[in-house]
Amino acid sequence: MRIAAKSFVHDLAKNFHRINTVSPGRVKTEMTDNDELLYLKEVESKHLLGVCNPDDVTGAVLFLLSDRAKKITGSDFIIDSGYTSSAF
Repeated sequence: MRIAAKSFVHDLAKNFHRINTVSPGRVKTEMTDNDELLYLKEVESKHLLGVCNPDDVTGAVLFLLSDRAKKITGSDFIIDSGYTSSAF
């Protein structure tokens, strides 16, 4: 989580505000359809669960906005289909 967001957590938690961040990886959208990088086999193979679509990201955001996440704050949700783990 970015340092600025973490500082907000401490300031706003006393008022029961939650601060979380979402860090998506590559997301296949109309805007990225022409993006040649998206379809390079090397890049695609590093997305262990396949390249994300918008619903993969919005589902997490909707969860964080819901009451089911009422005790979650100060977290960064990385939604990148395992891309950051593929270096190992």
